[in-house]
Amino acid sequence: MSVCGMIDRIHLSGEQPSFLEKIDKNAVLGHDFVLEEKAKLLKACLDIAILEEMTKRNAVSAPDIIVFFEKNYDIRLSPGTVYPILCRMERRGYIRVLPNRKKRFYVLADSGRKALESLQQHLDDVQSFITGLLNK
Repeated sequence: MSVCGMIDRIHLSGEQPSFLEKIDKNAVLGHDFVLEEKAKLLKACLDIAILEEMTKRNAVSAPDIIVFFEKNYDIRLSPGTVYPILCRMERRGYIRVLPNRKKRFYVLADSGRKALESLQQHLDDVQSFITGLLNK
């Protein structure tokens, strides 16, 4: 399963997860809380989600990434959030910029693909950790 697939499984719309069912019924917990927690979880995984999306495309630009997160996760990222992530991943060698383009397009480098594959091998551990936190 892909990392984005895991995020989709953790997606907090639709049926309420068990951790919300365990909260005292007298507690006031609105939809805003769920959306806020979903956004925090996704933002913690932005690098991973961006790398995963890059495996499906030839090249992406920062605006492409912003549109992807808004369309698929209803999260609005600013260029001030996306560009530093792309710069950090470029410095680490996970992605590279296509040369001679007016607009900056990024492609997944071999080391980025290997890092993502390594993480996917440990995905069950990450998912178990998150599920354990939510079910306590």
